Amino acid sequence: MASLHIKARWRSRIEPLHDCAARMAHMLNGLAEIHPCFSEWYRQAYTREAAFRPAWAMPPDAEELVRFFEGASPRDLDGKETYPSFAVWNGRERNTPVVLSFRGNMTWKDLLLPCEVEILLSSGAKSGPELSVAEMASALIVMAEAWNIDYGVIKPDFTAPVLETLPKTLLLAGWTTYFSPELSRRFVPPPGAAVKLVPGGGTLIQPSEERFDDQNPGHIAMSNEMAQAILDGFGPLPKWGSMHEARARLGWPEPPDSP
Repeated sequence: MASLHIKARWRSRIEPLHDCAARMAHMLNGLAEIHPCFSEWYRQAYTREAAFRPAWAMPPDAEELVRFFEGASPRDLDGKETYPSFAVWNGRERNTPVVLSFRGNMTWKDLLLPCEVEILLSSGAKSGPELSVAEMASALIVMAEAWNIDYGVIKPDFTAPVLETLPKTLLLAGWTTYFSPELSRRFVPPPGAAVKLVPGGGTLIQPSEERFDDQNPGHIAMSNEMAQAILDGFGPLPKWGSMHEARARLGWPEPPDSP
């Protein structure tokens, strides 16, 4: 299977680590119910022995996750605590290897959606059973609910050919896409796309319920249509350092300053 990314992104949001831990526990429990490949998580490390040390117990304990977040929130040169950021993996070298990464509580003004949790489904001949399209969509919905995200996408290692001639899109163009209720009101799905309302009022858009195939001309055409629809709904990506223009375009306030 080719590498595939499930990304959930949201605006800068300053939250206590206890709240972040509660959200993480909600997501981990939900993912574990979808597929066994989400049932265990280990620390990423440089040695094989260290790479099989559990990152946290499953099902997760809230206080243990708080301590994990504390350890994943380093300090800058001035001694000020920075945003939490970490990556873990599921310990499976075969049978659906997965990496889960997180960055949150960020206040980068040059990024529209600087907070992110991502699942990377690894490629390789040793990979075992793939997640179904429905299971991947369920994983994105769980991530969206847990973190109250603005936008999410299931993206294969593929870029729609139309983007070679169009401006870069403000939001990533993938195969399956989640929009918050606010962004859903600005988006007109391509004709024939499946539209599913999810708990909380968000919307899941799927050009097709089939797994994306870059050798399928129909899938290429659908991918082009989705990229064009995202460009029409949200406009192009502004130049670096001008993200305030995009926020103004969406009616979003500037992100809060670091506490």
